[in-house]
Amino acid sequence: MSSMTWFGSITIAGIALAVAGCSSPPPPAPPQPANPETTAKPAETAEIPKEPVETGKACAKAEAQCGNGVCAVAMNNGCDQAVTCDLTVMMVCQAETDLVQAKARKHETFAAGSKDSVSIAADCAAGRIVTTKVQTIVCK
Repeated sequence: MSSMTWFGSITIAGIALAVAGCSSPPPPAPPQPANPETTAKPAETAEIPKEPVETGKACAKAEAQCGNGVCAVAMNNGCDQAVTCDLTVMMVCQAETDLVQAKARKHETFAAGSKDSVSIAADCAAGRIVTTKVQTIVCK
């Protein structure tokens, strides 16, 4: 074998190894983060903050936890007499092109010195729920 042929064989073998090294499969792609819209769990009641709500009576204290179309209102009636409250919940829904409001009302009586709670639900006829909140509580 002539020295030129031997040198050419080594050069071709070196090029083949270099090309083979460059054509190895790419490393696997890093895992993609999950889409939060599809994996998010609905908020648990414990995760929804309680907010104080004005009742119109100094001796009747209320806190509301609202989310997913429902408000849970905890009432602490420190009054000497029963109080009757009108509760209104408002929900905002995102329809295809507009924001739409839905309301629910409830009339509830709380015994003197009692601690009680009531849940009020509003319904989005179409679209998704954007927010839910106590609109008013009027106790007499």
